[in-house]
Amino acid sequence: MQLGNIASAIFLLDQKVDIEEFISRVKDISIGFSNLKQEQKMILRHWLSTTLSDELKSQLGNGIEDILIANKEEEMVMTSNISKTIKETFEKTRKEKAIEIARNLLDVLDDETISIKTGLSIEEVKELR
Repeated sequence: MQLGNIASAIFLLDQKVDIEEFISRVKDISIGFSNLKQEQKMILRHWLSTTLSDELKSQLGNGIEDILIANKEEEMVMTSNISKTIKETFEKTRKEKAIEIARNLLDVLDDETISIKTGLSIEEVKELR
């Protein structure tokens, strides 16, 4: 971050971190790397578009790349919206996986144990039965 150049920006983004940390790093680069020229920001934007997995791109949309060329107010709104979308997608996926696991355990475990192991409420487990 202290170097504030394109190489350090790519190094910062190329580390394995969770999605929220990744978004936070893009935001930090957008704000903290104010000395990057527009051309360098476009290079970073291109790097993001070619590097991100298709799954991550579908979750984030084009918003993550657009953060790099937005002004600070736009960047804060975009980051907030992207974070909200990711959290909602993660929660939906987690819930679907918990339901799938619970269904597989219905014939083996009682409702309370399934509830504890999956994070579903006892009522939700009973509905699955």
